[in-house]
Amino acid sequence: MKDLLEKLSKEVEGQGTCCGLYVKCLRLYGEWQFDSCAQRPATILSQYLQKSVRMAEQAPSGDLGPGGLAEVHLALGRFADRRYRELVKYMCSAEFETKRSLLSQAKHKVHLHKEHRVNPSRYTMRLQKESELDEKEVTRLEEGRAEALSQAVVGYLSSLRAGTPHDAPVFRLASLWLDNATDPEITAKVQEGLLNVPSHRLIPLIYQLAARMGSSENTCNMFHDALKKVILRTTLQHPHHCLLVVLALVNANKDECLLKSTRGKQSSRSVPRDAVTEERMKEAKEVLDMVRVQHPVLVWEAEGLCDAYISLANYDARKMREIRNSIKISGHPITQVKNLRKMAIPTKTIEVDPSGEYPHVVTVYGFMDSFHLVGGINLPKIVVCFGSDGQKYKQLVKGKDDLRQDAVMQQVFHLCNGLLSTDKEAQQRHLKIRTYKVVPLTQTIWVARVV
Repeated sequence: MKDLLEKLSKEVEGQGTCCGLYVKCLRLYGEWQFDSCAQRPATILSQYLQKSVRMAEQAPSGDLGPGGLAEVHLALGRFADRRYRELVKYMCSAEFETKRSLLSQAKHKVHLHKEHRVNPSRYTMRLQKESELDEKEVTRLEEGRAEALSQAVVGYLSSLRAGTPHDAPVFRLASLWLDNATDPEITAKVQEGLLNVPSHRLIPLIYQLAARMGSSENTCNMFHDALKKVILRTTLQHPHHCLLVVLALVNANKDECLLKSTRGKQSSRSVPRDAVTEERMKEAKEVLDMVRVQHPVLVWEAEGLCDAYISLANYDARKMREIRNSIKISGHPITQVKNLRKMAIPTKTIEVDPSGEYPHVVTVYGFMDSFHLVGGINLPKIVVCFGSDGQKYKQLVKGKDDLRQDAVMQQVFHLCNGLLSTDKEAQQRHLKIRTYKVVPLTQTIWVARVV
C-alpha cells in the first residue's frame, strides 16, 4: 500500500491532476496507520485523511465512484471522533483528575509564597516551573479535545451532505451535539451544516431530538433555538413521521387532566408537573402551531384522532375484565373518527420519501365500534382500524405504561435490519428482525401495531 501510494503521489504531482485511486489509497492508508498506531494522530490527520479530502474535492466526480466523496469525509469524521473519545476518556480518568488536583495544590502553594513575600527558594522555583508545564499540558489536551470534536462534527456533516448511505453518521453526529449542548460553536456548526443535509436523514432521530426540548440542564439558549428549527424543518417536510411525536409532547399530561375532569370534585388537587415538562410542552406547542400553518387539515385530524385514542385508553373496563367477546362502544369518540383525508394510519409503516410528497398514503377511514380486552393489570384494548385501502389494521391501545424504551428498541432493530440488508449472506438466508410500530400519544399512553 505504501509503495502504491508513493507511486500514485508522483504521478499526481507530475500530471497535476488527481485520480480516485489515489484518494482511496490515502484514506485506507490513513485509517490503517491509526488502527495500528504507526504514526502520531496529527501526522495521520494532515498527511493522509485531510489530504484525501482535499484531493477528493478537486477530483472529477466520475473518478471517485458512487459515494467516494462521502467516504473520505466519513473517514475523517470517524478518525476525529475516535480521537475525541480517547481524549475524553483520559480527561475523565482518575490519573488526570489526580494531575489536576496536584496542579491546583502547587499553584496554591506558589500563590501563598508570593502573597507572604517569601524569598523564592529552589523548591518554589521548581514547583512554579512544573505547575506551568502541567498547566500547558492540560490546556493542550482541552484544545485537542475541542479541535477533535469540531473536526468530527464537520466530517459527519460533510459525509451526510455528500450523500453517504450509512445511518451511523447521523446518530453519532446527534450524540456529539447533544453531549456538547453548552458549546455554542458546535451548535452553530450543526445548525448551519444541517441546512444542507436532506431532512429525511433526521427522521430516525426525531424521538431523541424531541426529548431534549425544554431541557435547561447542560444546555444554552442557542441550542434550544437550533433544536426547535431542526425539528420544525423535519416535521414540515415529513409530517407523517414526525407530527405525532411533537403532538405527544403537547399532550404529555392530557390523560391525567382527563382523569381529573372525570373524577370531579373528588380529585380537586392539581396534577403535578415539573418545570422541564411544562417547558417542553410549551416549545412543542410552538412547533405544532407553526406546522399547523402549512398543514392545517392534517394537524386538525391528528389532534382529533389522538384525543380519541387517549379517551379509549382511559375507558374504564374493569367491570368487563372477564368478557372474552368483543365489547360494544357505540357513541365513543373513537367511533366518530371517520373519513380522514390527510391523517395516515399511525401504526402503518410509511416508507420515507426524500421529496416529502407522500402522494399515496393510506389514511384512516374509520374504526370498528367494539374492542377486545387482552388481559393484564391495565387492561389494554385491541381495536380495528379501517384504512382507505380497504384493509383492516389491528391496533393495541394501552394506558398507564411507559413504552419509550420499547420505541427506542424498535429503532435499534430497524438499524439492525438495515445492516442485515447490506450483508450478502444475511440476504441469502433472509435474516430479518420482525418489528412492530410503537406510537406514543402522551407520557403514559401509546398505540402499537398488532403483529
